[in-house]
Amino acid sequence: MDAPEQPQAGLGGSMGKESRRESVASVRHARPLSALIFAAAVVLNLVVAASAQLFLNSRRDDAERAAAAATQSIAHALDGSVSNAAQVTKLALRMAVNECEQESMAGGRLEPAKLTTYFHIMSASLPEGAMLHVTDRSGRVIFGPRMGRSQPESYAYRDFFGPLTSASAARRIRITNLLVGRATRVRLIAFVAGYASADGTPAGVVSIAIPISYFHELLHVPSLGAHGVALIRDASTALIAIYPASRVDTIGNRHFSPQLARAIASGVRAETFHAEHTGDGVERIDSYLRLSGLPFYLVVGQSAQSYLASWRNTRDWTRLAQSAFLVVSMLVAALLIGLARHVEALHGDEARRARRDLLSGLPNRLALVEYLPSAIARARRSGALMAVGMLDLDDFKAVNDRFGHRSGDILLVELSRRLMGLVRAGDFVARLGGDEFVFVFEGLSSATAHAELDRALARIHESVDEAFDLGDGRQTRIGMSMGIALFPRDGAHADALMRHADAAMYEVKKAKAHRAHWWSASVTQVDA
Repeated sequence: MDAPEQPQAGLGGSMGKESRRESVASVRHARPLSALIFAAAVVLNLVVAASAQLFLNSRRDDAERAAAAATQSIAHALDGSVSNAAQVTKLALRMAVNECEQESMAGGRLEPAKLTTYFHIMSASLPEGAMLHVTDRSGRVIFGPRMGRSQPESYAYRDFFGPLTSASAARRIRITNLLVGRATRVRLIAFVAGYASADGTPAGVVSIAIPISYFHELLHVPSLGAHGVALIRDASTALIAIYPASRVDTIGNRHFSPQLARAIASGVRAETFHAEHTGDGVERIDSYLRLSGLPFYLVVGQSAQSYLASWRNTRDWTRLAQSAFLVVSMLVAALLIGLARHVEALHGDEARRARRDLLSGLPNRLALVEYLPSAIARARRSGALMAVGMLDLDDFKAVNDRFGHRSGDILLVELSRRLMGLVRAGDFVARLGGDEFVFVFEGLSSATAHAELDRALARIHESVDEAFDLGDGRQTRIGMSMGIALFPRDGAHADALMRHADAAMYEVKKAKAHRAHWWSASVTQVDA
Protein backbone atom coordinates (compact mmCIF):
# COMPACT_ATOMS: atom_id res chain seq x y z
CA MET A 1 0.00 0.00 0.00
CA ASP A 2 0.99 3.65 -0.23
CA ALA A 3 0.88 3.82 3.57
CA PRO A 4 3.97 2.91 5.61
CA GLU A 5 4.60 -0.79 5.95
CA GLN A 6 4.92 -0.60 9.73
CA PRO A 7 1.44 -1.42 11.17
CA GLN A 8 -0.21 0.64 13.90
CA ALA A 9 0.29 -0.90 17.32
CA GLY A 10 -2.06 -1.37 20.29
CA LEU A 11 -5.71 -0.41 19.91
CA GLY A 12 -4.94 1.14 16.54
CA GLY A 13 -6.69 0.73 13.27
CA SER A 14 -10.43 0.69 13.11
CA MET A 15 -11.16 0.07 16.76
CA GLY A 16 -9.11 3.04 18.00
CA LYS A 17 -10.48 5.34 15.32
CA GLU A 18 -14.08 4.27 15.78
CA SER A 19 -13.80 4.58 19.56
CA ARG A 20 -12.52 8.14 19.20
CA ARG A 21 -15.21 8.90 16.64
CA GLU A 22 -17.98 7.67 18.91
CA SER A 23 -16.51 9.53 21.91
CA VAL A 24 -16.43 12.73 19.86
CA ALA A 25 -20.00 12.10 18.74
CA SER A 26 -21.07 11.63 22.36
CA VAL A 27 -19.35 14.88 23.36
CA ARG A 28 -20.97 16.65 20.41
CA HIS A 29 -24.35 15.43 21.57
CA ALA A 30 -23.59 16.52 25.14
CA ARG A 31 -22.37 19.95 24.14
CA PRO A 32 -25.67 21.26 22.71
CA LEU A 33 -27.58 20.23 25.83
CA SER A 34 -24.91 21.67 28.14
CA ALA A 35 -24.82 24.86 26.09
CA LEU A 36 -28.61 25.03 26.20
CA ILE A 37 -28.64 24.66 30.00
CA PHE A 38 -25.92 27.30 30.38
CA ALA A 39 -27.70 29.65 27.96
CA ALA A 40 -30.98 29.11 29.83
CA ALA A 41 -29.25 29.96 33.14
CA VAL A 42 -27.70 33.09 31.61
CA VAL A 43 -30.98 34.19 30.03
CA LEU A 44 -32.84 33.53 33.28
CA ASN A 45 -30.33 35.64 35.20
CA LEU A 46 -30.56 38.39 32.59
CA VAL A 47 -34.35 38.33 32.90
CA VAL A 48 -34.10 38.44 36.70
CA ALA A 49 -31.55 41.27 36.51
CA ALA A 50 -33.70 43.22 34.07
CA SER A 51 -36.81 42.63 36.19
CA ALA A 52 -34.95 43.67 39.33
CA GLN A 53 -33.70 46.82 37.60
CA LEU A 54 -37.19 47.66 36.36
CA PHE A 55 -38.51 47.09 39.88
CA LEU A 56 -35.81 49.32 41.39
CA ASN A 57 -36.37 52.00 38.75
CA SER A 58 -40.09 51.91 39.47
CA ARG A 59 -39.49 52.17 43.22
CA ARG A 60 -37.04 55.05 42.68
CA ASP A 61 -39.54 56.84 40.44
CA ASP A 62 -42.19 56.35 43.16
CA ALA A 63 -39.82 57.78 45.78
CA GLU A 64 -39.00 60.78 43.60
CA ARG A 65 -42.66 61.41 42.81
CA ALA A 66 -43.49 61.25 46.52
CA ALA A 67 -40.61 63.62 47.34
CA ALA A 68 -41.70 66.01 44.58
CA ALA A 69 -45.28 65.96 45.86
CA ALA A 70 -44.05 66.59 49.41
CA THR A 71 -41.88 69.55 48.42
CA GLN A 72 -44.70 71.01 46.32
CA SER A 73 -47.08 70.69 49.26
CA ILE A 74 -44.60 72.37 51.60
CA ALA A 75 -43.94 75.12 49.05
CA HIS A 76 -47.65 75.91 48.73
CA ALA A 77 -48.03 75.90 52.51
CA LEU A 78 -45.12 78.33 52.88
CA ASP A 79 -46.55 80.45 50.08
CA GLY A 80 -49.72 80.74 52.13
CA SER A 81 -47.86 81.71 55.31
CA VAL A 82 -45.61 84.33 53.69
CA SER A 83 -48.37 85.72 51.49
CA ASN A 84 -50.75 86.07 54.44
CA ALA A 85 -48.10 88.02 56.35
CA ALA A 86 -47.52 90.17 53.29
CA GLN A 87 -51.22 90.88 52.89
CA VAL A 88 -51.52 91.88 56.54
CA THR A 89 -48.50 94.15 56.14
CA LYS A 90 -49.91 95.67 52.96
CA LEU A 91 -53.24 96.33 54.71
CA ALA A 92 -51.48 97.92 57.66
CA LEU A 93 -49.40 100.03 55.28
CA ARG A 94 -52.52 101.14 53.44
CA MET A 95 -54.18 102.12 56.72
CA ALA A 96 -51.05 104.01 57.83
CA VAL A 97 -51.01 105.90 54.50
CA ASN A 98 -54.68 106.82 54.99
CA GLU A 99 -54.00 107.97 58.55
CA CYS A 100 -51.09 110.15 57.42
CA GLU A 101 -53.16 111.71 54.68
CA GLN A 102 -56.05 112.42 57.05
CA GLU A 103 -53.73 114.02 59.61
CA SER A 104 -51.98 115.99 56.88
CA MET A 105 -55.27 117.24 55.47
CA ALA A 106 -56.69 118.09 58.89
CA GLY A 107 -53.85 120.11 60.36
CA GLY A 108 -51.23 120.23 57.73
CA ARG A 109 -48.73 118.59 60.03
CA LEU A 110 -48.36 115.03 61.28
CA GLU A 111 -48.39 114.55 65.00
CA PRO A 112 -45.94 111.80 66.15
CA ALA A 113 -48.04 111.18 69.25
CA LYS A 114 -51.06 110.24 67.19
CA LEU A 115 -48.96 108.06 64.90
CA THR A 116 -47.48 106.31 67.93
CA THR A 117 -50.92 105.52 69.27
CA TYR A 118 -52.03 104.26 65.90
CA PHE A 119 -48.91 102.17 65.41
CA HIS A 120 -49.27 100.49 68.78
CA ILE A 121 -52.81 99.49 67.87
CA MET A 122 -51.76 98.28 64.45
CA SER A 123 -48.56 96.47 65.53
CA ALA A 124 -50.50 93.59 67.08
CA SER A 125 -51.36 92.33 63.59
CA LEU A 126 -47.89 92.91 62.10
CA PRO A 127 -45.00 90.42 62.07
CA GLU A 128 -42.84 90.51 65.16
CA GLY A 129 -40.09 93.09 64.89
CA ALA A 130 -41.86 95.14 62.21
CA MET A 131 -40.98 98.86 62.24
CA LEU A 132 -43.09 101.76 60.96
CA HIS A 133 -41.38 104.87 59.58
CA VAL A 134 -42.93 108.02 58.16
CA THR A 135 -40.97 110.66 56.25
CA ASP A 136 -41.85 114.00 54.80
CA ARG A 137 -41.34 114.89 51.18
CA SER A 138 -37.65 115.62 51.69
CA GLY A 139 -37.05 112.19 53.20
CA ARG A 140 -36.61 113.37 56.77
CA VAL A 141 -37.94 110.80 59.22
CA ILE A 142 -40.74 112.32 61.28
CA PHE A 143 -41.78 109.09 62.97
CA GLY A 144 -40.12 105.77 63.64
CA PRO A 145 -38.37 103.68 66.29
CA ARG A 146 -35.17 105.17 67.59
CA MET A 147 -35.80 108.20 65.43
CA GLY A 148 -36.34 111.67 66.87
CA ARG A 149 -35.21 115.23 66.78
CA SER A 150 -32.00 114.33 68.56
CA GLN A 151 -31.22 111.79 65.84
CA PRO A 152 -32.46 113.09 62.50
CA GLU A 153 -32.58 110.56 59.71
CA SER A 154 -33.40 110.82 56.04
CA TYR A 155 -34.69 108.12 53.63
CA ALA A 156 -33.89 110.22 50.59
CA TYR A 157 -30.86 108.04 49.82
CA ARG A 158 -33.02 104.91 49.45
CA ASP A 159 -33.62 103.76 45.88
CA PHE A 160 -37.34 103.49 46.45
CA PHE A 161 -37.79 107.03 47.81
CA GLY A 162 -37.55 109.14 44.66
CA PRO A 163 -40.28 107.32 42.64
CA LEU A 164 -42.67 107.38 45.63
CA THR A 165 -42.52 111.17 45.88
CA SER A 166 -43.64 111.62 42.29
CA ALA A 167 -47.27 112.34 41.65
CA SER A 168 -47.73 109.29 39.41
CA ALA A 169 -46.45 106.83 42.02
CA ALA A 170 -48.21 108.22 45.07
CA ARG A 171 -50.01 105.62 47.24
CA ARG A 172 -48.63 102.73 45.18
CA ILE A 173 -47.23 99.98 47.43
CA ARG A 174 -43.77 98.71 46.62
CA ILE A 175 -41.79 95.86 48.18
CA THR A 176 -38.07 96.47 48.31
CA ASN A 177 -35.19 94.07 47.82
CA LEU A 178 -32.98 93.20 50.76
CA LEU A 179 -32.03 96.28 52.81
CA VAL A 180 -29.86 96.99 55.84
CA GLY A 181 -31.18 99.43 58.44
CA ARG A 182 -28.86 102.42 58.80
CA ALA A 183 -29.43 102.78 62.52
CA THR A 184 -30.14 99.15 63.52
CA ARG A 185 -27.89 97.41 60.95
CA VAL A 186 -30.62 94.77 60.73
CA ARG A 187 -31.29 93.09 57.39
CA LEU A 188 -34.87 93.72 56.37
CA ILE A 189 -37.47 93.95 53.64
CA ALA A 190 -39.59 97.11 53.49
CA PHE A 191 -43.16 97.58 52.29
CA VAL A 192 -43.34 101.25 51.20
CA ALA A 193 -45.93 103.65 49.77
CA GLY A 194 -46.26 107.43 49.31
CA TYR A 195 -48.97 109.62 50.90
CA ALA A 196 -50.39 112.91 49.62
CA SER A 197 -51.05 116.30 51.15
CA ALA A 198 -54.37 118.13 51.14
CA ASP A 199 -53.75 119.50 47.65
CA GLY A 200 -52.94 116.01 46.30
CA THR A 201 -49.22 116.57 45.90
CA PRO A 202 -46.79 113.95 47.34
CA ALA A 203 -46.20 114.71 50.99
CA GLY A 204 -43.93 111.87 52.07
CA VAL A 205 -43.36 108.13 52.37
CA VAL A 206 -44.64 105.48 54.79
CA SER A 207 -42.67 102.24 55.25
CA ILE A 208 -43.10 99.09 57.28
CA ALA A 209 -39.80 97.24 57.59
CA ILE A 210 -39.88 93.50 58.41
CA PRO A 211 -36.66 91.87 59.65
CA ILE A 212 -35.65 88.83 57.62
CA SER A 213 -35.52 86.86 60.89
CA TYR A 214 -39.30 86.76 60.58
CA PHE A 215 -39.04 84.96 57.24
CA HIS A 216 -36.53 82.54 58.73
CA GLU A 217 -39.15 81.58 61.28
CA LEU A 218 -41.77 81.08 58.56
CA LEU A 219 -39.43 78.70 56.74
CA HIS A 220 -38.98 76.43 59.76
CA VAL A 221 -39.87 73.05 58.21
CA PRO A 222 -38.48 70.15 60.28
CA SER A 223 -40.12 67.58 57.96
CA LEU A 224 -37.50 68.39 55.30
CA GLY A 225 -34.90 66.51 57.33
CA ALA A 226 -31.28 67.28 58.13
CA HIS A 227 -30.29 67.85 54.51
CA GLY A 228 -33.49 69.55 53.38
CA VAL A 229 -33.62 73.25 52.63
CA ALA A 230 -36.20 76.01 52.14
CA LEU A 231 -35.22 79.48 50.96
CA ILE A 232 -36.63 82.75 49.64
CA ARG A 233 -34.95 85.05 47.14
CA ASP A 234 -36.05 88.59 46.37
CA ALA A 235 -36.67 90.11 42.94
CA SER A 236 -32.93 90.59 42.44
CA THR A 237 -32.44 86.86 43.29
CA ALA A 238 -30.56 87.77 46.49
CA LEU A 239 -31.13 85.23 49.26
CA ILE A 240 -33.24 86.80 52.03
CA ALA A 241 -34.27 83.78 54.13
CA ILE A 242 -33.22 80.17 54.50
CA TYR A 243 -33.94 77.06 56.54
CA PRO A 244 -32.14 75.67 58.45
CA ALA A 245 -30.91 78.78 60.22
CA SER A 246 -27.35 77.44 60.37
CA ARG A 247 -26.94 78.72 56.82
CA VAL A 248 -27.96 82.37 57.48
CA ASP A 249 -24.40 83.44 56.75
CA THR A 250 -25.29 83.00 53.08
CA ILE A 251 -27.91 85.77 53.19
CA GLY A 252 -27.52 88.13 50.26
CA ASN A 253 -25.73 85.70 47.94
CA ARG A 254 -26.86 85.20 44.37
CA HIS A 255 -25.35 81.78 43.74
CA PHE A 256 -27.92 79.19 42.71
CA SER A 257 -28.32 76.22 40.42
CA PRO A 258 -28.71 76.53 36.62
CA GLN A 259 -32.05 74.75 36.96
CA LEU A 260 -33.39 77.50 39.21
CA ALA A 261 -31.98 80.14 36.90
CA ARG A 262 -33.86 78.59 33.96
CA ALA A 263 -37.07 78.40 35.99
CA ILE A 264 -36.85 82.09 36.99
CA ALA A 265 -35.95 83.16 33.44
CA SER A 266 -38.81 81.16 31.93
CA GLY A 267 -41.39 83.06 33.97
CA VAL A 268 -43.21 79.91 35.09
CA ARG A 269 -44.87 80.16 38.48
CA ALA A 270 -44.02 76.66 39.67
CA GLU A 271 -41.64 73.89 38.63
CA THR A 272 -39.95 70.81 40.10
CA PHE A 273 -36.41 69.82 39.15
CA HIS A 274 -33.33 67.93 40.32
CA ALA A 275 -30.34 70.03 41.26
CA GLU A 276 -27.15 69.96 43.27
CA HIS A 277 -27.19 72.78 45.81
CA THR A 278 -24.41 75.25 45.10
CA GLY A 279 -23.68 75.84 48.77
CA ASP A 280 -23.28 72.32 50.16
CA GLY A 281 -23.18 70.09 47.07
CA VAL A 282 -26.15 68.01 48.24
CA GLU A 283 -28.32 66.50 45.50
CA ARG A 284 -31.94 67.47 46.00
CA ILE A 285 -35.31 67.46 44.34
CA ASP A 286 -36.51 71.07 44.40
CA SER A 287 -39.89 72.69 44.07
CA TYR A 288 -39.72 76.27 42.78
CA LEU A 289 -42.63 78.66 43.37
CA ARG A 290 -43.17 82.40 42.81
CA LEU A 291 -44.96 83.65 45.89
CA SER A 292 -48.46 84.99 45.44
CA GLY A 293 -48.52 88.79 45.06
CA LEU A 294 -44.85 89.14 46.08
CA PRO A 295 -41.67 89.61 44.04
CA PHE A 296 -40.13 86.66 45.87
CA TYR A 297 -38.97 83.23 44.71
CA LEU A 298 -39.40 80.25 47.02
CA VAL A 299 -37.43 76.99 46.73
CA VAL A 300 -38.09 73.92 48.84
CA GLY A 301 -35.60 71.04 48.50
CA GLN A 302 -35.55 67.53 49.89
CA SER A 303 -32.23 65.67 49.70
CA ALA A 304 -31.88 62.45 47.76
CA GLN A 305 -30.15 61.03 50.82
CA SER A 306 -33.43 61.35 52.70
CA TYR A 307 -36.11 60.42 50.19
CA LEU A 308 -34.05 57.57 48.69
CA ALA A 309 -33.09 56.03 52.05
CA SER A 310 -35.87 53.43 51.88
CA TRP A 311 -35.18 52.83 48.18
CA ARG A 312 -31.48 52.25 48.85
CA ASN A 313 -32.39 49.69 51.49
CA THR A 314 -34.66 47.96 48.97
CA ARG A 315 -31.91 48.19 46.34
CA ASP A 316 -29.34 46.57 48.63
CA TRP A 317 -31.68 43.70 49.52
CA THR A 318 -32.68 43.26 45.89
CA ARG A 319 -29.05 43.09 44.77
CA LEU A 320 -28.27 40.63 47.56
CA ALA A 321 -31.19 38.45 46.48
CA GLN A 322 -30.14 38.78 42.85
CA SER A 323 -26.57 37.74 43.69
CA ALA A 324 -27.87 34.78 45.68
CA PHE A 325 -30.10 33.80 42.77
CA LEU A 326 -27.14 34.06 40.39
CA VAL A 327 -25.02 31.77 42.56
CA VAL A 328 -27.82 29.25 43.11
CA SER A 329 -28.89 29.22 39.45
CA MET A 330 -25.31 28.73 38.27
CA LEU A 331 -24.80 25.92 40.77
CA VAL A 332 -28.02 24.29 39.59
CA ALA A 333 -26.95 24.82 35.97
CA ALA A 334 -23.56 23.25 36.75
CA LEU A 335 -25.27 20.27 38.36
CA LEU A 336 -27.64 19.91 35.39
CA ILE A 337 -24.75 20.20 32.93
CA GLY A 338 -22.84 17.57 34.84
CA LEU A 339 -25.90 15.35 34.90
CA ALA A 340 -26.48 15.90 31.19
CA ARG A 341 -22.89 15.02 30.39
CA HIS A 342 -23.10 11.94 32.57
CA VAL A 343 -26.30 10.84 30.85
CA GLU A 344 -24.78 11.56 27.45
CA ALA A 345 -21.68 9.63 28.45
CA LEU A 346 -23.87 6.70 29.47
CA HIS A 347 -25.71 6.96 26.17
CA GLY A 348 -22.38 7.17 24.37
CA ASP A 349 -21.09 4.11 26.18
CA GLU A 350 -24.31 2.29 25.38
CA ALA A 351 -24.05 3.35 21.73
CA ARG A 352 -20.45 2.18 21.60
CA ARG A 353 -21.34 -1.15 23.19
CA ALA A 354 -24.20 -1.56 20.69
CA ARG A 355 -21.66 -1.16 17.87
CA ARG A 356 -18.96 -3.41 19.36
CA ASP A 357 -18.55 -7.16 19.22
CA LEU A 358 -18.60 -8.29 22.83
CA LEU A 359 -16.01 -11.00 22.33
CA SER A 360 -13.39 -9.38 20.12
CA GLY A 361 -13.95 -5.69 20.78
CA LEU A 362 -14.08 -5.06 17.03
CA PRO A 363 -16.90 -3.09 15.39
CA ASN A 364 -19.92 -5.32 14.70
CA ARG A 365 -22.41 -5.60 11.83
CA LEU A 366 -24.34 -2.46 12.96
CA ALA A 367 -21.13 -0.43 12.95
CA LEU A 368 -20.29 -1.76 9.47
CA VAL A 369 -23.75 -0.86 8.15
CA GLU A 370 -23.29 2.69 9.43
CA TYR A 371 -19.68 2.97 8.23
CA LEU A 372 -19.90 1.73 4.63
CA PRO A 373 -22.18 4.51 3.21
CA SER A 374 -19.90 7.24 4.56
CA ALA A 375 -16.81 5.45 3.20
CA ILE A 376 -18.47 5.15 -0.22
CA ALA A 377 -19.34 8.89 -0.10
CA ARG A 378 -15.71 9.76 0.68
CA ALA A 379 -14.45 7.58 -2.17
CA ARG A 380 -16.96 9.13 -4.56
CA ARG A 381 -15.83 12.66 -3.59
CA SER A 382 -12.12 11.89 -3.79
CA GLY A 383 -12.27 9.70 -6.90
CA ALA A 384 -10.11 7.03 -5.19
CA LEU A 385 -10.83 3.32 -5.19
CA MET A 386 -12.18 1.50 -2.16
CA ALA A 387 -12.03 -2.23 -1.44
CA VAL A 388 -14.37 -4.33 0.71
CA GLY A 389 -12.90 -7.66 1.86
CA MET A 390 -14.90 -10.58 3.31
CA LEU A 391 -12.71 -12.95 5.41
CA ASP A 392 -13.83 -16.37 6.66
CA LEU A 393 -11.66 -18.80 8.65
CA ASP A 394 -11.17 -22.29 7.17
CA ASP A 395 -12.17 -25.26 9.35
CA PHE A 396 -12.80 -23.12 12.42
CA LYS A 397 -15.52 -25.55 13.51
CA ALA A 398 -12.83 -28.20 13.90
CA VAL A 399 -11.05 -26.02 16.46
CA ASN A 400 -14.23 -25.77 18.51
CA ASP A 401 -14.89 -29.48 18.20
CA ARG A 402 -11.34 -30.48 19.11
CA PHE A 403 -10.42 -27.94 21.79
CA GLY A 404 -13.78 -26.54 22.89
CA HIS A 405 -15.62 -23.31 22.35
CA ARG A 406 -13.54 -21.50 24.97
CA SER A 407 -10.41 -22.22 22.95
CA GLY A 408 -12.21 -21.03 19.83
CA ASP A 409 -13.03 -17.78 21.60
CA ILE A 410 -9.38 -17.37 22.60
CA LEU A 411 -8.37 -17.81 18.96
CA LEU A 412 -10.89 -15.23 17.77
CA VAL A 413 -9.78 -12.70 20.38
CA GLU A 414 -6.11 -13.18 19.46
CA LEU A 415 -6.90 -12.94 15.74
CA SER A 416 -8.85 -9.72 16.33
CA ARG A 417 -5.88 -8.25 18.19
CA ARG A 418 -3.58 -9.12 15.30
CA LEU A 419 -5.93 -7.69 12.69
CA MET A 420 -6.40 -4.42 14.59
CA GLY A 421 -2.64 -3.97 14.57
CA LEU A 422 -2.36 -4.46 10.82
CA VAL A 423 -4.78 -2.03 9.23
CA ARG A 424 -4.10 1.67 8.71
CA ALA A 425 -5.78 4.35 10.80
CA GLY A 426 -8.00 5.18 7.85
CA ASP A 427 -9.14 1.58 7.27
CA PHE A 428 -11.86 -0.46 8.95
CA VAL A 429 -12.18 -4.03 10.23
CA ALA A 430 -15.30 -5.56 11.74
CA ARG A 431 -16.45 -8.98 12.96
CA LEU A 432 -19.83 -9.99 11.56
CA GLY A 433 -20.16 -12.97 13.85
CA GLY A 434 -18.71 -16.46 14.17
CA ASP A 435 -15.49 -16.55 12.15
CA GLU A 436 -16.48 -13.92 9.58
CA PHE A 437 -14.62 -10.60 9.34
CA VAL A 438 -14.94 -7.64 6.96
CA PHE A 439 -12.21 -5.23 5.87
CA VAL A 440 -12.70 -1.83 4.23
CA PHE A 441 -9.63 -0.34 2.55
CA GLU A 442 -10.00 3.33 1.59
CA GLY A 443 -7.92 5.69 -0.53
CA LEU A 444 -6.51 3.12 -2.97
CA SER A 445 -4.66 4.58 -5.90
CA SER A 446 -6.21 3.75 -9.30
CA ALA A 447 -2.78 2.96 -10.74
CA THR A 448 -1.53 0.71 -7.93
CA ALA A 449 -4.70 -0.74 -6.40
CA HIS A 450 -3.74 -4.39 -7.13
CA ALA A 451 -0.26 -4.01 -5.61
CA GLU A 452 -1.60 -2.19 -2.57
CA LEU A 453 -4.19 -4.86 -1.91
CA ASP A 454 -1.67 -7.61 -2.49
CA ARG A 455 0.67 -6.22 0.16
CA ALA A 456 -2.08 -5.53 2.68
CA LEU A 457 -3.72 -8.93 2.25
CA ALA A 458 -0.36 -10.67 2.44
CA ARG A 459 0.14 -9.18 5.90
CA ILE A 460 -3.34 -10.30 6.91
CA HIS A 461 -2.62 -13.85 5.65
CA GLU A 462 0.66 -13.94 7.58
CA SER A 463 -1.20 -12.84 10.70
CA VAL A 464 -3.77 -15.61 10.31
CA ASP A 465 -1.26 -18.26 9.27
CA GLU A 466 0.83 -17.78 12.44
CA ALA A 467 0.16 -20.41 15.15
CA PHE A 468 -2.36 -19.53 17.88
CA ASP A 469 -1.67 -20.27 21.56
CA LEU A 470 -4.85 -21.69 23.09
CA GLY A 471 -3.51 -22.07 26.63
CA ASP A 472 -2.40 -25.12 28.59
CA GLY A 473 0.45 -25.58 26.12
CA ARG A 474 -1.89 -26.13 23.16
CA GLN A 475 -1.37 -24.49 19.80
CA THR A 476 -3.13 -24.68 16.47
CA ARG A 477 -2.96 -23.26 12.96
CA ILE A 478 -5.84 -22.22 10.82
CA GLY A 479 -6.46 -21.05 7.28
CA MET A 480 -8.60 -18.36 5.74
CA SER A 481 -10.54 -17.46 2.60
CA MET A 482 -11.14 -13.90 1.46
CA GLY A 483 -13.09 -12.20 -1.30
CA ILE A 484 -12.57 -8.64 -2.49
CA ALA A 485 -15.02 -6.20 -4.13
CA LEU A 486 -13.95 -2.82 -5.51
CA PHE A 487 -15.86 0.44 -5.55
CA PRO A 488 -17.07 1.63 -8.01
CA ARG A 489 -16.34 -1.27 -10.35
CA ASP A 490 -18.27 -3.96 -8.45
CA GLY A 491 -21.06 -1.79 -7.10
CA ALA A 492 -22.08 1.72 -6.13
CA HIS A 493 -23.81 0.76 -2.88
CA ALA A 494 -22.86 -1.10 0.30
CA ASP A 495 -25.17 -4.08 -0.34
CA ALA A 496 -23.75 -4.67 -3.83
CA LEU A 497 -20.17 -4.50 -2.60
CA MET A 498 -20.89 -6.92 0.25
CA ARG A 499 -22.59 -9.38 -2.11
CA HIS A 500 -19.68 -9.30 -4.55
CA ALA A 501 -17.10 -9.73 -1.77
CA ASP A 502 -19.09 -12.59 -0.24
CA ALA A 503 -19.47 -14.32 -3.62
CA ALA A 504 -15.74 -14.00 -4.31
CA MET A 505 -14.94 -15.38 -0.86
CA TYR A 506 -17.11 -18.46 -1.39
CA GLU A 507 -15.48 -19.10 -4.75
CA VAL A 508 -12.11 -19.18 -2.99
CA LYS A 509 -13.45 -21.35 -0.14
CA LYS A 510 -14.92 -23.91 -2.58
CA ALA A 511 -11.45 -24.54 -3.99
CA LYS A 512 -9.55 -24.50 -0.69
CA ALA A 513 -8.39 -28.10 -1.07
CA HIS A 514 -6.42 -27.41 -4.26
CA ARG A 515 -6.35 -23.64 -4.55
CA ALA A 516 -3.31 -21.65 -5.49
CA HIS A 517 -4.56 -18.36 -3.93
CA TRP A 518 -6.39 -17.83 -0.65
CA TRP A 519 -8.11 -14.62 -1.81
CA SER A 520 -9.79 -13.45 -4.98
CA ALA A 521 -11.45 -10.36 -6.39
CA SER A 522 -15.05 -10.47 -7.51
CA VAL A 523 -13.86 -10.60 -11.14
CA THR A 524 -10.96 -12.40 -12.71
CA GLN A 525 -8.52 -9.52 -12.36
CA VAL A 526 -8.30 -6.43 -10.22
CA ASP A 527 -8.60 -3.73 -12.81
CA ALA A 528 -7.11 -0.30 -12.34
